Amino acid sequence: MAGAGAKKRSEENERTVRNIGIYILVCAAVFAALRLYLRRSSADWTTWAAFAGTMLVQGICYISIVAVAKPVYDNGVLVDGGADLAKGSISYYFDLLYVTGFVQILASFTVYGWYVYAVVPAYAGFKLFQFAKPLLWDKASGAEVEVDEATRKKLERTQQRAERRRVKRF
Repeated sequence: MAGAGAKKRSEENERTVRNIGIYILVCAAVFAALRLYLRRSSADWTTWAAFAGTMLVQGICYISIVAVAKPVYDNGVLVDGGADLAKGSISYYFDLLYVTGFVQILASFTVYGWYVYAVVPAYAGFKLFQFAKPLLWDKASGAEVEVDEATRKKLERTQQRAERRRVKRF
């Protein structure tokens, strides 16, 4: 038996999933109407391929969000209201949906709108660099760090104590 919080979260997730579905359909309809129908003379196979790619990305994100937001029922009774869509790594799916929709709308007007999609791998690369930076360029592995006399003596005493403790254990 779920509490009021689970019921509220289930209803909120249902609204969010419905709104995202509408968002995806509106973005796709705007792109199809403006770029593929009204400006069809400038729509070659690359435009169709890019549209199919963005629809694939949006479909994968939508299916993932629906799977996470799905409530769990047992004999018609709500057991779990689904995950909280405002927290966790699911927010990356929302970000990807919003960027993809923006790219579709922008690409409806100009071919250069597709370049905005480069923000996604650039952000991923930035996050990867932030993660790898301390591992690759550790300050201690570089040149010797200058330490004043008092700090040096204190470090030596600490190392000697640690060494004595290691010797006593064996």
